[in-house]
Amino acid sequence: FVIGRYDREEAAGVVMLSGGTISADRFHVNDYSTLHLSGDGTLIVNGDVRDDIDAFVSSGRIVASPPGRRVAATYDGAATAVKCEDGPSPTTSEPTATPTATPTETP
Repeated sequence: FVIGRYDREEAAGVVMLSGGTISADRFHVNDYSTLHLSGDGTLIVNGDVRDDIDAFVSSGRIVASPPGRRVAATYDGAATAVKCEDGPSPTTSEPTATPTATPTETP
């Protein structure tokens, strides 16, 4: 399953997956394309493609909506399931510690 075209990297495509399931042997999103996940839509790809999915998420080619949801990829030993779930994405989560300022003395 390819969003855009494999042989024309400048081709653009958008898939809105808000319900149901797309099952694929392989999966690719080219540079000008996007997979939007919402609701209970699920993409299932044969094999362990979690690293590929993470790369597509990091580059903005797979996104979850509405805000406050994140893309989640799980591998069951045969296929990778990709869907959106509640919670912030790891790249947008709040820091766990707040830096402390060192006071300075003035003469």
